[in-house]
Amino acid sequence: MISFYICHHITELGVFFMGKLYVVPTPVGNLEDMTFRAIRVLKEADLILAEDTRTSGILLKHYEIKNAMQSHHKFNEHKTVEGVVNRIKAGETVALKIMTEIDGENWIIKFPAHVDKKDVGKMEYDYSLCAKACGIVMSETRLFSSDICPGYFGTKRFDRRIEKNEIKRAHMLTAAALLELDFNQPSLDYHELMKLTKILTRDCTEDVENMYRRMCFNVFAHNRDDHSKNFTYIYNEKDDMWRLSPAYYLTYSNTYYGEHTTTVDGNGKNPGKKELVAVGVQAGMKKTYCERVAEEIRLCVNEKLEHYLK
Repeated sequence: MISFYICHHITELGVFFMGKLYVVPTPVGNLEDMTFRAIRVLKEADLILAEDTRTSGILLKHYEIKNAMQSHHKFNEHKTVEGVVNRIKAGETVALKIMTEIDGENWIIKFPAHVDKKDVGKMEYDYSLCAKACGIVMSETRLFSSDICPGYFGTKRFDRRIEKNEIKRAHMLTAAALLELDFNQPSLDYHELMKLTKILTRDCTEDVENMYRRMCFNVFAHNRDDHSKNFTYIYNEKDDMWRLSPAYYLTYSNTYYGEHTTTVDGNGKNPGKKELVAVGVQAGMKKTYCERVAEEIRLCVNEKLEHYLK
């Protein structure tokens, strides 16, 4: 648990630092799925801590980042943490790439950025539970305890699987990569996402219906940062076909322009049941089914996430 150890070690010192420790999320499959902010932090860091320096080295080389990198994982953290803390105390900026192993499975654990509210982890966890209750396919999630906030959100990686005691990586692509879109700009409608899902999955009913549920959830749960990198497809080698990946990054969110990044039947400002049903019907689903699912998800979201939506 690399991040828990180092973060709590810093907290227990009870001192103020001039330096900074950044937890940097990195791609789970496609090297191009990096945010501008993450690249900037890595380029500006005096030291980059990585669980696997070989894998991280490929990422850094891709973005021409030549900053110092140090191995930091559960087997050496007790030896390295003191030196890292001393560097932070001295005013240096350290970037921590957090992916870890829990019960033999690969997990991602998220720590709040300085601009986040303290309950951001608890919120994303509650959203994940609500999404599952709404019939949306999700990877396993947990809320890890903390002494300084309601908890840290963690999710098991769906792009990794264990075969014959070896970790295998799944081949995956985001909608942004497939359609060559700038995910920072509103450039997609759910009509197009539904069509992409039908084509890639060979009109797999389960995946098409799950995309519809995600659209409804994002609208009713006020997840407006629903950009094209937040929809991913995984290649199933056994069946030789693409499948929609489990949902991720589901939480209350806004955009700087106040609308959904992915519009719903052309409406990004205030889409409702009318627009949701229109998208579903055009994708080939029955109107009665679309209306029923939309209403079920609306009621579920209002019941379980009401305190976040006020």
